[in-house]
Amino acid sequence: MTYLTNASADAIIVGAGINGMAIALSLAQHQQQVFIIDAALPAQNQHDQHTYDSRIYALNENSIEYLKKIGVWDLCDEQRIQPIRSMKVLGDRSGELVFNATEKSIDNDSLGVIIESRQMIHALRQCVQQHPRITLFHGDRVSLVELQGEERVVTLEDNRRFGAKLLIASDGVHSATRKLLGINETIIPYQHSAVVANYQSDRDHLGEAKQWFLPDGDILAWLPLPDKKVSMVWSTQHTKAEYLVKASASERITSIIHAVGYGVGALQEITPPQRFPLLMLTVDPLVLDRFMLCGDAAHGVHPMAGQGLNLGLADVSTFMELFEKRGGSSEDVGNPRLLSAYARRRRESILLMQTLTHSLYVGFNSPQPWISMVMNTGMSIINQWPGIKKLLLKQAGHA
Repeated sequence: MTYLTNASADAIIVGAGINGMAIALSLAQHQQQVFIIDAALPAQNQHDQHTYDSRIYALNENSIEYLKKIGVWDLCDEQRIQPIRSMKVLGDRSGELVFNATEKSIDNDSLGVIIESRQMIHALRQCVQQHPRITLFHGDRVSLVELQGEERVVTLEDNRRFGAKLLIASDGVHSATRKLLGINETIIPYQHSAVVANYQSDRDHLGEAKQWFLPDGDILAWLPLPDKKVSMVWSTQHTKAEYLVKASASERITSIIHAVGYGVGALQEITPPQRFPLLMLTVDPLVLDRFMLCGDAAHGVHPMAGQGLNLGLADVSTFMELFEKRGGSSEDVGNPRLLSAYARRRRESILLMQTLTHSLYVGFNSPQPWISMVMNTGMSIINQWPGIKKLLLKQAGHA
């Protein structure tokens, strides 16, 4: 990896998160010169094998296959990756929907996997730092973006300027790059925050993920980790979320059992809780001349379906698929037709996932009891139709 000052590249990526590093690595593997600009300072080695990351992700089949394709998956510790063997969704009025990887309608032996954020970041960082076509700039912020001929030119706060055939914003849901370009954004803040923490249980989860839609409108996800460990994602009103974060570990465990019962087993908290405000983000357009949005900078969804990162990696894999079809390394990476095709392909999948998660959130938080009754009944009906369940799983596996 080299460090340069004023220079040009094939692509500039703003944001060194999972999606940003994944698309940088993919482009570099297709002989593209890539600059990554990230506002954060270089992270210290946080690859601690003795603790678990409180931020975890559910990855679908497509995401796993893409990480394998770019050589990242094999660098993740398989002992810390938990396959999801089944998933149970429980409504607030006895509705139930169960997906099982052993059913004939499922092609694979798992519905996906649960993996820690830092596992993927550590693996991606290794690949990025070792690739000679990637230059990483840490602690730098973009202050200006211009279109000059066939290049996007970015100016940093220290007045250095870099040009590229394509600028990719992958700098998060509150993307500063998106705002600099004046792209229309609609942010719908949910009246919920997500509280996340990890627990050691005395009961074997058998690879089953659970999600409860609770009578008070809360949504609690219980995700399996290796060695009888579990990760909790509790979507709840801001005031309750604040209480849960400030409460003692024993008080949090009491709250969990009160919400979902003793079936979770005897619990010991192994990571302190963190809290994240939840929102839905839509943007228009996804692309401009020699510019595209990717990952959380392009969309935000409620985490109930575990599809946020899958959507982002689908952005990456879709763009790279289109790039390869147009000639790969011989193609202009910022070609307007390529960008337009990317926007068309991604718009439908993003809208579908946002509509699904938003509708479930609004429905189960509705003050009208008949809406909840209809949704619970619908869950139970779908549970009796393997064909519909297979379609749902296919969509979830191809975000």
